[in-house]
Amino acid sequence: MILTRKQREFYRTHPIEFCMRHLNMVPDQNQRPILRAIAEGKDVSIRAGRGVGKTSLLAAAILWKLYCFSYSKIPCTAPSRHQLRDNLWGEIAKWLRRSNIQKDFLWNNERVSIKNHSAEWWAKAQTAKDAEGLLGFHAKHLLVVCDEASGIPEEIFEAIDGCLSTPGSQIIMAGNPTKTSGRFYDSHHSLRDLYTCFKIDCYSSSLVDRRFILTQQRKWGVDSDVYRCHVLGEFPRGDPDTFIPLEKVEAAVNREGVEPEGIVCLGVDVARFGSDKTVMCFRQGNMVYPLIAWGRVDTQESLGRIIREVKNFRNEHNYNGLIKIFVDDVGVGAGIADPLKHLDTSECPWMENIQVHRVNFGSKGDSDYANLGTKAWATVRDKLSTMSIPDDEDLIGQLATRKHRMLPTGKIILESKEEIRKKQRASPDRADALALTFCGFITPTLTIY
Repeated sequence: MILTRKQREFYRTHPIEFCMRHLNMVPDQNQRPILRAIAEGKDVSIRAGRGVGKTSLLAAAILWKLYCFSYSKIPCTAPSRHQLRDNLWGEIAKWLRRSNIQKDFLWNNERVSIKNHSAEWWAKAQTAKDAEGLLGFHAKHLLVVCDEASGIPEEIFEAIDGCLSTPGSQIIMAGNPTKTSGRFYDSHHSLRDLYTCFKIDCYSSSLVDRRFILTQQRKWGVDSDVYRCHVLGEFPRGDPDTFIPLEKVEAAVNREGVEPEGIVCLGVDVARFGSDKTVMCFRQGNMVYPLIAWGRVDTQESLGRIIREVKNFRNEHNYNGLIKIFVDDVGVGAGIADPLKHLDTSECPWMENIQVHRVNFGSKGDSDYANLGTKAWATVRDKLSTMSIPDDEDLIGQLATRKHRMLPTGKIILESKEEIRKKQRASPDRADALALTFCGFITPTLTIY
């Protein structure tokens, strides 16, 4: 190895110096005390806002432990493959690339190990889906790393508990505090005496652009759970007036095992000029594709953009079947729905196999919901437990901050867009586009052209 055994023994108690001298990383004022606690052998739990360097801290801790402790084993887990391999493993690769000890490591997208000792001296990526995959790890220097720990189920932690029976073993948990239950939540509450807990908020982090904080304030409001979680690093309050809990929304982000099936539904929430945007949302079964949005154009230009994006979708996903297009028909939406009705498909044959549905969210609901818009959002809420939605910050925020109230009739109604604007919060255009895709289930008498 590039460093001698004596040097590595020194860095066992000096992780900050190891990061600076050998990873080319300068830990900030929030990361330093956490690294010290890890070096002292403490079990650590970190709740954090977004963009505060939480994942880079975990990557540094993994490389420090792996390099300085002979034959160490570091099983690493997270709720999804994306969170684990794209985020955490990507950070490990970045800091290895910048380091002066890279030659001592072997790296692939599932495993990091010390050269010539890959079978017994490693860090391994193990998605938190199968408890058996985390059973049986034992070593003198064992470190378990749990990224985005709010989303890791209890049965996984029970399997981890078995690994931690080895003397000297240790666990690090970190993540956005999105849930008010589970081991991560308990580590900051009922089990706090078992962990050394840290909070990193965006205000105290030198890595966060202040514009991000201001944007979050304006979009969601300082009293929202989204702001508490993403900026303050606090667990959600679970406001009873919020229609869809943040916990439920976050759990649907990039959910694994969801495959597109059935016909494609396309929701189009139409805007013209001003701050609002026109948003397209493609959904196929429980799979929601990345949303497409644009603003400050007239309806003719938006119409052309919709036609082009339908073509792009068919080509990208090799889909030639029916597409049901649900258009918000209030106001300028008619300027989209009518031209689609009379579209000459000779120049755009990919638009032949479509149905156009005109939707008015303000129209009559049912015995539970005052209008169609509230009913559509309720359908989204009920189906989120099986859906996969993109990691779209605005979509997440819009879904998790809209309020509702009960009318004297006993029916539920969402707060209106006018009420949202008065609070200077962002218009729920992306969430509305998603809700539009479910209108075929709840309004079978919609006009079809």
